[in-house]
Amino acid sequence: MSGGRLPPWLLGLCLGWLGLASPALAGPPPRPSAAATRAVEAEPLSAALAPLLHRSLGKPQLLGQAGFRYFGFSVYLAQLWVGQRPRDVQWDWAQQPVVLSLQYQRDFKGEAIAQRSIEEMQRHPLMPVAAQDTWLQKLKEVLPDVREGDRLIGIYQPGAGLQVWHQSSQLREVGSLPDPTLARVFMGIWLDPSTSAPELRQRLLGLVPP
Repeated sequence: MSGGRLPPWLLGLCLGWLGLASPALAGPPPRPSAAATRAVEAEPLSAALAPLLHRSLGKPQLLGQAGFRYFGFSVYLAQLWVGQRPRDVQWDWAQQPVVLSLQYQRDFKGEAIAQRSIEEMQRHPLMPVAAQDTWLQKLKEVLPDVREGDRLIGIYQPGAGLQVWHQSSQLREVGSLPDPTLARVFMGIWLDPSTSAPELRQRLLGLVPP
């Protein structure tokens, strides 16, 4: 492999996984060895997003953030916001409100994000096999297409589910997942120990230095 370049067939495969040539991904891919996270400084919160965080969390605090890359391509910048910083490293994120923001670095179709999400959710121990098709349809209904620079924001409330917001030229709510288990398993793509990107999870939960 001269000059450190990927052969054309492998490059095409990588681009396909990223959604540049085939379906996109929402969360970490199933091959962690090909994925990487890094400490980042995301763009400052917009004037529209700050009030949303305050309404959801009271006094929002950024718990952790990281950039997610796949085969060297930037996919998104992830941030996790909480209302109260946990004192115990073993805290259960699912028992308090949290807000997850994904700022995308590439264009993706909402339907492809939904499909990729359900594949990642299959890792979660609470994922019911019988609900897969139903949950996939629900995700397709709420996840929009995104363009480079857009944010998808998930507002998780324990026992109440998840609100999904999309920030592009403006901030708008695009749907909700009122099923508490569905909401928890979806957020688990990034936050549950079963995630395929454990380093990203550790950074988001503030378990490693920024």
